[in-house]
Amino acid sequence: MGEVARVRTAMGELELARALRLGFEDVRAASPTYNTVGGAWAHVALENAHGGAVWNYNLGNITTTGASGDYYTLTTQERVQRDPDVWQTRTLRYAAHPGPEQGAAAYWRLMFARYRPALDLFAAGEPSQAAYKLSELGYYTARPEAIARTMAALFDEWKARIAPALGVSPPPKAPMGGTWPILALLLGTAILVRPTRRPRTRK
Repeated sequence: MGEVARVRTAMGELELARALRLGFEDVRAASPTYNTVGGAWAHVALENAHGGAVWNYNLGNITTTGASGDYYTLTTQERVQRDPDVWQTRTLRYAAHPGPEQGAAAYWRLMFARYRPALDLFAAGEPSQAAYKLSELGYYTARPEAIARTMAALFDEWKARIAPALGVSPPPKAPMGGTWPILALLLGTAILVRPTRRPRTRK
């Protein structure tokens, strides 16, 4: 294990989405929700140019110390100080993986370990807010405004093109403007609504 050659391992958009679903299942032993995998697809599609700029199956451009596992190096511009911004040219180590599912699993492990608040925003269908949260937590060094707009647009692409092509449907909207009726049906129980009592006026 150690430094390996940087090899382009480009992936199609659907291949990227499938890898993220399989990687999630590998890490969590469960299927990801529609919004969660859609938010992750928007994030990784941004990081890896819709799958066209993937190297060594690194999904999400995840760096590493190189202490364990293979890695490749890449020289990029990084913002090392914010407000005022200071940029430096740095050569970083990026995790290398043998295949797309391993790269996707590594992405999910990192997200659950260090960026869980952003995942919660993925699940809520809020990719723009997730982009700001990722910036706040230090996922990337670039300014978040353009990233937030792009992730929101990519999430729209997920809903319009990618999810239908995968045969993935959005969750049904809850009747009566809430989720309680659906939960009641799933649990096989009835929900009893206690009437609101008027507060007694003390004399």
